[in-house]
Amino acid sequence: MKGKHAAGFTPHKKPATILRKIIRIIIAIILLFIAIGIIGNLLPQKKTPPAGSARPVAVADILRNNSPDWYVAAHVVAVVRPDDGGKSVTLVNAGKGIASAVIPLSKLGIATHTVTVWHVWTGAVSPAGALRVVLPAGTAMYLILK
Repeated sequence: MKGKHAAGFTPHKKPATILRKIIRIIIAIILLFIAIGIIGNLLPQKKTPPAGSARPVAVADILRNNSPDWYVAAHVVAVVRPDDGGKSVTLVNAGKGIASAVIPLSKLGIATHTVTVWHVWTGAVSPAGALRVVLPAGTAMYLILK
């Protein structure tokens, strides 16, 4: 019975090659990661409010902004940028412990003896002749000086 099969007999299928099995497994894993990513994006994200006047930061992200004006004092990096009628200053603790520093206004490119300091994250406004700061490791402050 060449070319014909007896009743009830089905021809044997070729087994999937090892390469095809591997490709199927890889596709299944990719689809699993996509599904996990979608589910993760749908879940609510954990948000923690800043403790005190400083916020945790990735120091490298702050320092990457290519600001032409910056000053370092006792592991505190002051990154200065022009702002509307004043200067914005981001103070970052680049050390591994608590850092405190006094930064004269002249080091920030400010010629006056006193400025009004607005702490953006706390809303505090006060006059100052220099910036006195204490920052825990890996934290930052954002100030506007006018």
